[in-house]
Amino acid sequence: MPTVGWILYLIASWMLGHSIYVRLSGAGLRWLPFSEQGTITSPMLSTEGLRFLLRQIAAFWIGILILTTGHYGLNLALVNTFGYDTIGMPSELAASFFLIPLALLGAAYLRRSRRLTAEDDYRPVRHPYALFKRKVITWPFIVYILLLLVYSVWLVYSTFYQVDGLYRAGATVHSDLGPHTAMMSSFTKGHNIPTDYAHFAGDGIRYHFFFFYFTAILNQLGLGFVHALNIPSVLALSSMFLLIGMFAYRITGRAGTFMLAPLFTIFRSSGAIFTDLWQKGKTLGWFTADFFQAIFQQRTFIGDTPRDDWGLWTANAYANQRHLALGIVLLLLVILLALPDVERGVGALPLAHARKFPDWWKLTRQKSIWLTTGRQDVKRLGLIGIILFLMPYWHGSMTISALLVLAAFSIFAASRIAYLIIAATTFLSMVLANAFFAPQGAWLSNVRFKFGFIAEPSTFTNVLLYIVEMMGPAIFVLLISFVFARWRTKLYILAVSAPFIFAFLFQVTPDITVNHKFILISLILWNVIIAETVIRMFRARRGKIALRVAAILLSLLLISSGVYEHLIYRNINRQVFVDIKQDSEVNRWIEKNTAPRTIFLTAPYAYHDFLLTGRPIWYGNGYYAWSAGHDTYKREAEVKSILSTSSIETLKNYATENEIGYLLINDDMRNAYPDLNESLFASDLNEAAQFTDAKNTVIYKLSDVTR
Repeated sequence: MPTVGWILYLIASWMLGHSIYVRLSGAGLRWLPFSEQGTITSPMLSTEGLRFLLRQIAAFWIGILILTTGHYGLNLALVNTFGYDTIGMPSELAASFFLIPLALLGAAYLRRSRRLTAEDDYRPVRHPYALFKRKVITWPFIVYILLLLVYSVWLVYSTFYQVDGLYRAGATVHSDLGPHTAMMSSFTKGHNIPTDYAHFAGDGIRYHFFFFYFTAILNQLGLGFVHALNIPSVLALSSMFLLIGMFAYRITGRAGTFMLAPLFTIFRSSGAIFTDLWQKGKTLGWFTADFFQAIFQQRTFIGDTPRDDWGLWTANAYANQRHLALGIVLLLLVILLALPDVERGVGALPLAHARKFPDWWKLTRQKSIWLTTGRQDVKRLGLIGIILFLMPYWHGSMTISALLVLAAFSIFAASRIAYLIIAATTFLSMVLANAFFAPQGAWLSNVRFKFGFIAEPSTFTNVLLYIVEMMGPAIFVLLISFVFARWRTKLYILAVSAPFIFAFLFQVTPDITVNHKFILISLILWNVIIAETVIRMFRARRGKIALRVAAILLSLLLISSGVYEHLIYRNINRQVFVDIKQDSEVNRWIEKNTAPRTIFLTAPYAYHDFLLTGRPIWYGNGYYAWSAGHDTYKREAEVKSILSTSSIETLKNYATENEIGYLLINDDMRNAYPDLNESLFASDLNEAAQFTDAKNTVIYKLSDVTR
């Protein structure tokens, strides 16, 4: 099973998710445009096509969500009951052997016990080519899906791949691939159950990690290490782009937004291109050979605002943070499932003034608005509750974003009591996740008011200027769209602005830069309206030719920064990269001679081949642990003190107290800690191994304590 087990795992997940989605969502998803009256019609994609595509994406990721979370729970139970070796195999494999057949049986039972009707979201296809004959999926649509898939593959595989026994990471992504690869290895080789942060052992984990647990399962079931991380990333990215298109089509009823909204997400709008070209023109001369050479050889992300060199707002964010796309997928599914309740609420309001907000207080006083309308709505709301209850373990920022958007929509939505219950259970899940995985610190203690995000200085005027440069032409298109929009569209714009506003008012982690994820989701959801505005211009009846030309020019203006940044992304990752060895003599010795959960005291590694052993390190690169909420300042001071101590007993006592098994000294550690008292360790510690050819590595045994 381990050679093809990963395929069975994905199939079982999809089948289970499909049965759950069909049983709970049913006919509850109507495909009428939210922002206007009318129906959705398009020669490219029919209503059946929308339902078919949504069903496959939702089924796959809901199945992954449920099966992987259940896998972790069963794995934990097996470890606590039988230890890490269960019936002659690792507990992770035992959990897979048990859950894959169970998922298949559960899917068969749910499918068998439900009678499908003509109004169901799922309609069986009786003939092989019926999908094409019924115009559910057309060839242009298939080509569009393939293009998004090819783009996702390029974005992911161009920055992390295997070559000559090395795992190569591009310069723009190797930072986050440090914890990504370390966490994966900690599950596949390190039995990291209960879970610690691989770069900061002994202090639990304050970061959502289930995506990497999922990739580790695939790796352990036979999928290669690189593919185990990349394939889920590609699937999540392509699912995200397709859901953005479907969501735009669902909101606006305009088929063109199906293609433009993902395009505006991939190639983001920004003012950075104008400042960058202006600086190059002044320095090198306009349209000279040096000017064009500087453009095509640019190897740093553009922009004058703080952290622009990180590529915070570029497509690099999705390649760097491999779990981000899945978080956005889950958020979009939640909002799509919630839209019928929003529509039932706004549908109860008078439509006398198309551009003026009606009296929502009259809606609030209606008893029916607070209640659900029937069993089908209860099932659909139950599915929303399941997704949101599990989301904190997969992506905390997107969980908060989903709650913020739903809270904003709830002003006009129906089924309010149900949404209050969902919000309460989601908050409880977040508290439980923190209490279970990070018992020594409460995440609520990090939440505080902080105006301005990373704008410097954080004055109101400067924040506005920061937003204008960060968003570029898109901010002006959005504002104009808001002014002339009908009230339903205005409601949508305001509701999806909630994460953006939250990011500029509150800080939830030690590093406020993490708030960029809240801003990204609002930018993505705003692109829906920006795409609609461009389509309206292109299809206007008056001034047809002029407005079409203006729409094309506006589209090119909106994507110009994004196109330039993709060139930069390619330049950086083709010319600068970081390699770690897939296998080494040091790693082979460690895996053979030490227990999987043995803690090592090493240099402050980030993306390093040692972490492929799955062994946790006592103090790795400080940024990862600090930004996740761990007390790195205290531990860094302790490590510096211990490594420079003149008392070997002090070192041994510290190691015993904190269950540190080995000290690994090499040239990296010697450079990181100049006061290292290596002569003391060489004379008084038990040398376990020495590897002169591997940066003069020496491994000392500190204690017999293993966890």
